Amino acid sequence: MIVAAIGAKALYFLFAWLIITIICQYLAERKGYGTRWGLATGLIFPPGVLVWLFMPPKPESDWKVLGPLGGKRVDEDDAVDPQAGRPAQGGAGPTGAAG
Repeated sequence: MIVAAIGAKALYFLFAWLIITIICQYLAERKGYGTRWGLATGLIFPPGVLVWLFMPPKPESDWKVLGPLGGKRVDEDDAVDPQAGRPAQGGAGPTGAAG
């Protein structure tokens, strides 16, 4: 019974370790350092999430360009009509009709 309890705890620690590694990889990639640095940091140094939270992002990284969690949010004021500004339909096309 004790061996099974130790095995379950070890499995939970393994899952936590892998989740930490995935988070380190995500943060390193967003900050422009590449996935390998994040994977190495997460596998070797489990508190590596704290390292990547305080690591400065590169100027051209997704962290600087798009923000920490994803793309820029489109507000209602900035919404663009896809039909606006488009040239009139017609001209030489598959039907050959010039409009």
